[in-house]
Amino acid sequence: MNSIEAMAADMERQLYDLPALALPEPAPDDARLVGSGDSYLAALAAEYLSSGRTRTFHPEDIIADPSLAGSNAYFVSVSGKTAANVLAAKAAKGAGVRTTAITADRRSPLAQVCGVLPKPPRVGSQ
Repeated sequence: MNSIEAMAADMERQLYDLPALALPEPAPDDARLVGSGDSYLAALAAEYLSSGRTRTFHPEDIIADPSLAGSNAYFVSVSGKTAANVLAAKAAKGAGVRTTAITADRRSPLAQVCGVLPKPPRVGSQ
């Protein structure tokens, strides 16, 4: 299977998998999203789609001023190993912020710092 065929198959599966996802509780109105690289871009898209209910920050912003994290910060990282995210999560947690890791690796350094992880969605395959 070439990459175009794999992408087409993935899109086909999404027709069945996405409606079956168990959605998490809505984020509080003061939620902050923190990420770097592609995760930062994904967080910016989420900020836009939330009509400004959430705000997005780069980890360096939070390291420099942990108060920017508000009272609820969601740290987005696929690997959970990005050093800047881990340092930012430590800074936010040290300032009394409720930290949540959104990562594929529940045993990652970021997940260990945050301690609060959403339940992963259950996705079936067709």
